[in-house]
Amino acid sequence: MLIVAIAALVAGSLIAAVVIATGRGKKPAAQVSPTPTSAPSPLPPANLASSINILAVTLNWTEPPGSTQVMRFNLYRDGAILASPTGTTYRDSSALPGQTYSYELEAVGATGASSRASVQVSVPVPSLAAARLEGDFNVKAKTVSHSGYASYPSSFTLGYHFDPKCAIGSCDVVWRDLSAKRFKQTFKERGARYSGTDSGDFNAVCGSAHHDSTLTISIRVVKAKVLDDEWRASKLVGTIVQYDAPQLGCVTGRATISIALTLLG
Repeated sequence: MLIVAIAALVAGSLIAAVVIATGRGKKPAAQVSPTPTSAPSPLPPANLASSINILAVTLNWTEPPGSTQVMRFNLYRDGAILASPTGTTYRDSSALPGQTYSYELEAVGATGASSRASVQVSVPVPSLAAARLEGDFNVKAKTVSHSGYASYPSSFTLGYHFDPKCAIGSCDVVWRDLSAKRFKQTFKERGARYSGTDSGDFNAVCGSAHHDSTLTISIRVVKAKVLDDEWRASKLVGTIVQYDAPQLGCVTGRATISIALTLLG
């Protein structure tokens, strides 16, 4: 750029004039870079739905529409983070029978999380008939009536063990008396009720000799709980009917005993 200054005297005054001469070309206008556009956050997961089996809530959904890549999902239960699955299904095995839960699910991409899809689930309480009878039980026994015995204890404690004859659920069980090893029998399952009969030494004595008694046992499930991811019988009540046939010099013996069984562990 060329600047030329010319001074002139006009009517006794000095006037300074500045003449600006431009060069041959014009200065190009400044170029403003555009603001980068961020990739959008993903849309919320679609088709969130639940299904319930006897012990767990299973949630299923589909990938959100659109081209934004989803890295994972965040699953919330009652407002607290429960899991961050990368697939489109999740099994909540910690859901408890009789409870209602609010589940929320968001998709997470590189630029943030979507809004949340939600579903509310009420978990039913399974029936007592569905409870699996398994494990060791403490048995509190109380004598209701007896006849034919010179003496009979008013109360005593036993231990029972049950092994189901099926892989899952409720079914017939093999019963063992932990304090009288000779007692072992299959109990038939009928809904929440079990029954069986066996013979063995139940401390009946004629003179100085022990002899075998016949025990008929009937029990029913009155409480159950979730244990080791199974719906398990935790308390049962029932009766033992003891029968001792007449022996040399001994009359017939009969006793009815009420029992309460509590799961150990």
